[in-house]
Amino acid sequence: MIDKKFIINLQGNEFVKFEGLLAEFHNNKGKSIETEELSTSTPDEPKFKAVVSGDRGTFTGHGDANANNVNGL
Repeated sequence: MIDKKFIINLQGNEFVKFEGLLAEFHNNKGKSIETEELSTSTPDEPKFKAVVSGDRGTFTGHGDANANNVNGL
């Protein structure tokens, strides 16, 4: 469970702050985080890949940002 000090309410929605995600990473014995910007990334839609490794295994995630999934905040 993420400590409530790491949760912020924005416009009625709760989000975990970066510090909370990093704390969870360490609490779960995370060892490394590697990120890379993908070749399909553009200035209007940056795209990234992250690989996280630790005692529980290695996990890969992908993310993007564009005007439809992020706002000015």
